[in-house]
Amino acid sequence: MKQERFFENFMLGVTEGEISVEDRILNIAAVHKLASSAVHDINIISRCLNHQIFDRSDIVEAFSRFIRKNRNANVRIILFDNTNVIKDGYRLINLADRVPSKISIKKLPKEYTYYNESLVTADGKGFLHNPQSDRYEGSVSFNDHIRCAELDKTFTDHWHQSEASPDLRRVSI
Repeated sequence: MKQERFFENFMLGVTEGEISVEDRILNIAAVHKLASSAVHDINIISRCLNHQIFDRSDIVEAFSRFIRKNRNANVRIILFDNTNVIKDGYRLINLADRVPSKISIKKLPKEYTYYNESLVTADGKGFLHNPQSDRYEGSVSFNDHIRCAELDKTFTDHWHQSEASPDLRRVSI
């Protein structure tokens, strides 16, 4: 069974309830569904952009479709450690290089190393939140405007404190 089928009948902005996710497969399925369902914006906070989730061809394709289906679509990513992302050449980062007007990446300053959560929000409606970024245990919801607003506020606060990482900027010729 393909992981994207786990949330096949869930609809962003419609399906109520919060669901526990406890493993890599459910995290992948949640990110895939959020990216596939979003129309306007996706925000991501990740310590190191988990390779097992964000460097998969199906996930990158979902993000690619998302940014192609709406000319105002926007993806913002905050990283704490971009070492592996730079060293390993993630496909999502390669997509960001091709469409820098649609995907922005920043790095939080060292003062924020205490923040160990990871999250993905979509259109201010749905989210995947892992309280400990090094674990796959968390929750996903596809229609919780209040909780999503709280998570987006945290994201925005961190975004304003972050800086563009010169290591992630590539010159396109």
